[in-house]
Amino acid sequence: MRIAAYLREPRIERETEARRREYAGDWDEASRKAFQLETFNNLWRGYRERIPFYRELVESGQAPETFNSWEQFADVMPVVDRPLVQSRLPDLTDPSQPPDKHFVTGGSTTEPVSIPGWKHEVDLVEPNRWYGRDFYGIRPSDKMFMIWGHRHLLGTGLQFQINWRLRLLKDRLLGYERHNAYKLNKEAARHAADRIATFKPGYVLGYSSSLELLGRANEGRTDLRDLGIKCSVGCAEPFPSELGPEKISTLLNAPSAMEYGSIEAGIVAHTHPDGGYRVFWRTYMIEATHDGPGGGKQIYLTSLTPRCFPMVRYAIGDEIKPTPGEPAIGPARWEYVIGRANAYLEFPSGEQIHSVGIAHCIDPETALHRFQIIDRHGAATIRLVAPDIPADERKAIEGRIYQRLHNLNPILDDTPIEWVEQLFETRAGKVPIVVSQKKIEAETSGT
Repeated sequence: MRIAAYLREPRIERETEARRREYAGDWDEASRKAFQLETFNNLWRGYRERIPFYRELVESGQAPETFNSWEQFADVMPVVDRPLVQSRLPDLTDPSQPPDKHFVTGGSTTEPVSIPGWKHEVDLVEPNRWYGRDFYGIRPSDKMFMIWGHRHLLGTGLQFQINWRLRLLKDRLLGYERHNAYKLNKEAARHAADRIATFKPGYVLGYSSSLELLGRANEGRTDLRDLGIKCSVGCAEPFPSELGPEKISTLLNAPSAMEYGSIEAGIVAHTHPDGGYRVFWRTYMIEATHDGPGGGKQIYLTSLTPRCFPMVRYAIGDEIKPTPGEPAIGPARWEYVIGRANAYLEFPSGEQIHSVGIAHCIDPETALHRFQIIDRHGAATIRLVAPDIPADERKAIEGRIYQRLHNLNPILDDTPIEWVEQLFETRAGKVPIVVSQKKIEAETSGT
């Protein structure tokens, strides 16, 4: 029953065709940047009048009323990173109309942030998703098998039951089948392959680590190769190993694609069958000028569509490997993303739980400054940083986190929560979302 999928298909295909026309033609670097600069300056006029943070920059003389070049922009505008967002979110938000929703982001980082947004923001950037999928021949009416998880399905009580039933109904109407990515081991991955064989989807989408586990757990299986699956689409994280794309491609006899983006920004770039990523440069201006700790170039993102929270030199938290010949300011493509590889925590019972599932139990608590998950040889410990929160409020936060953890998996009911002043950092200065106790001991002992 894919009624909703067929009903929405004409609209999505019109929008996809419009995207094709927009990106067609001879867009060289100069014309691309000119389009981006004109688009941003039109937005900037409103930002500097309405939004306190940007109004201050102009009034103090740090930023101009109009930018003459992207190089000028990069020279004078500050980077909006998570600490700045946490400390000055109201001053970075457009007050012209109240937000319709909040994007809780931080599931793959250690710093949760709740970013306000308007409903129409999604309408402006959603065509990028389908334009990217169109590279691989995916149509909106194709059935999709998902290995995924959702924050709002980790709640409790009546609202949780309502959300869950609504999600199941929507999935059925859209032609989706969902497999839980939060709890996935080899047995569950083999069961997922059985469901793919029965469901016969047009494509498979999931956390990249889940897709790799799906491929590894079903090595040698051949019955999925003749289903006509168009591709697998990895999301949310890089593959844990270089062999990950090959494993899932072999299992499904289909290309392995990747989409790149974030909850708050949407889909920023998508792989192409010809290789590398194509950036949706009409929607996002990308800077990749600064070296990152992972060996790539850090991404600063500027949105070219109106948003309640304008992303202006927004530090999204990932690095890229640039494509030779592409400009550092305003690339239209890059080779690959050096992101944060998430992990599964394995318990003595053999159960494995995706770290993003645990993170999604924590990051709705945006009063927290940072958090980290310690893998203690078959058990987990959660460390929280929030020096300004009083003891009674800490207890309330712990209670809500434990409710979500229980809903994720009762095996997490006794997970210790520790309040600390700082989190473990690697010698490279990185703060991993999940770190093993063994690694902490090795680095702190100097071995």
